[in-house]
Amino acid sequence: MELFPALSATNNPLQRIGFGDCGSVWGMAKWERYGYHDVDVVIKREDASPGRDIKYEAMIQRGIYGAARSLQLTSVPQVFHLIDQEDDKRWHDLLPVLPAGLGKCRTMIAERITSVSRQAQLLLVEKYNRTPTRDRYIQALSNGRYAHCLVHLYLGLRRTCDPDQPLQQPHRFSLRDFPLHADQMEELQLPCQEYAKAMGEALAMLHWQMKLCGTRVKFVLGARRGAVTMGMGAPLAEHSVWMLDFDLARPIQANVSGLVLIARAF
Repeated sequence: MELFPALSATNNPLQRIGFGDCGSVWGMAKWERYGYHDVDVVIKREDASPGRDIKYEAMIQRGIYGAARSLQLTSVPQVFHLIDQEDDKRWHDLLPVLPAGLGKCRTMIAERITSVSRQAQLLLVEKYNRTPTRDRYIQALSNGRYAHCLVHLYLGLRRTCDPDQPLQQPHRFSLRDFPLHADQMEELQLPCQEYAKAMGEALAMLHWQMKLCGTRVKFVLGARRGAVTMGMGAPLAEHSVWMLDFDLARPIQANVSGLVLIARAF
């Protein structure tokens, strides 16, 4: 299980909270050395596929973050720094909080999307974990531990298209990057129409204001920016929609070929 107590910059090593084609993602609480007193951050390292460019992602995400200030329903994480491999001053502070053996590479420091609440994680475990780990998850969450859990929204997918067909139970369960399908959102009485509006306004901004396609852009539920506590009534419904992962967002033309790129990305 990937449950762990709250992270801080004094923990050594940090916990890896994600890994993708662009690289590994490490979470820490406030890294006060550079003034992020009110924002938790993630460290995204360019240590995976050589064809992915975190410098490009940081540049694009900065632009999208600025444009996203006009959005009413969707948030985008802020980018604070891009650290080059040769930046000895920042690596002097950063390497000690990473696991031994990790070296210097191009790295992005960005705002961390705070996990959904412990109550929401407990709901997901009780509802959807049918593996032998269920009781251990419940006990750990009840004792104040939690996972880095962002809920990935899949409005266009259902677990089965045939209501009479029994669902196949997964052999393993993880709260990290939890996939939530349309039928599960309906089952949990979540505001699917609001999620669709949030995605629609965000993609409209991305396509027509930024003139970018949304290839592999993700929409997730996470805590609201600046939220301190969550209510107890509807654990998942009280979270915000966030848009992230822009390293494959490419410029488009305002013509038919641009529309084709948009459609393919969608």
